[in-house]
Amino acid sequence: MKVLIIDDSKDVTEVVRYYCESKRIECHTANNAADGLALINTHKFDLVLLDMAMPEITGLDVIKHLEMRRLLDTMPIVIFTASSDPKL
Repeated sequence: MKVLIIDDSKDVTEVVRYYCESKRIECHTANNAADGLALINTHKFDLVLLDMAMPEITGLDVIKHLEMRRLLDTMPIVIFTASSDPKL
């Protein structure tokens, strides 16, 4: 399994990456949405863990981009956030 974690918190990406690797899951990380999209454009992932509350390009923007490219049909996404904003 190949997983991508996109979160602006390096602490979060490192902890989740450490857990995935302990379970022998190949894991890539991006600490901003632009880098995450670049990885998605060059690799095939079995799962994307996506933070919704990121500066500049949000998780919702990432989902819209994937929707436009019709990648949501083949790439499951789990969304999460530490934000208390109900709009996310």
